[in-house]
Amino acid sequence: MARALPPERSPVELLDRPLDGLFGTEEAPLRCIIQANIDRFDLLLKTETDPIKRAMIVRLLAEEKGKKAMASAVLATEKAC
Repeated sequence: MARALPPERSPVELLDRPLDGLFGTEEAPLRCIIQANIDRFDLLLKTETDPIKRAMIVRLLAEEKGKKAMASAVLATEKAC
């Protein structure tokens, strides 16, 4: 009997799980992706002129900055323990 492959995990699924260990050393690539997204959205804001697209970019940038702040808070809590 063939075994089923595990389902693909999206970044959204990673963020939906509990924060324990989410931003630990094994999740360092996720922090890099968050920073890369922030950098990319900053660049897009410098050139985008369409107000609707700019609003979307601003919203996405705010979400990524929130993820970064959450990661920093989790790391600070881990270091305090």
